[in-house]
Amino acid sequence: MKSKGLMVPAAFVLVAAVLVGVFFIGKSQSATVSQNKAEKSTSTSQRANARISTSKSMDKQSGQINRTFSSLPQKTQLALLIYKELPTDYGTGYKTHYTIYMGDPDKIVIVDDGEGAGGMPEHTVMYTDNHDGTYTASEIDSTAVDLADYSAQNSYWKTYQTVSQDELMAAYRDHQDEINYTSGLFDLANSSKKFTFLPTNQTSLPQ
Repeated sequence: MKSKGLMVPAAFVLVAAVLVGVFFIGKSQSATVSQNKAEKSTSTSQRANARISTSKSMDKQSGQINRTFSSLPQKTQLALLIYKELPTDYGTGYKTHYTIYMGDPDKIVIVDDGEGAGGMPEHTVMYTDNHDGTYTASEIDSTAVDLADYSAQNSYWKTYQTVSQDELMAAYRDHQDEINYTSGLFDLANSSKKFTFLPTNQTSLPQ
């Protein structure tokens, strides 16, 4: 006959084993949750750092493009402005000429005088340096019907677009031969003079 006294410790042993198992399972789950939280936090931090790094890289790249434009020779910068808005006759066999006026602060007036004096207003562009890496382009507009009748009394500068140094540098990379050709089509003999046909600050019809 088996002794009942031996069954009590066995029951205790069984309960203790169950409790120990539950304790280790709970501890393991807690450790897993903590690990998951740590991994999620690390992943979020890495993504944030990657976004910051990408943003800084883009800002740095844009700044390098602008500094590259600023480091170009003055005639090359002016040739880029000419290329954006006026014909260069590159590859046509013709050779035009430009006159540049920069007597007013932050204003650059470029006249394509190789096209003929009669059409001067139609072949003139004015750039305003905005000192933020962009230039605003303006053209001469008038109430006169014929170009020959344009005058300071019936004309004004009309803004029509803004161009960035990034765009100018992209044009330089893609059309460097034409830009270099254009830089030989003008000199800076009149660059210190003001454009007298139409005041550069006349942005509306005179009253």
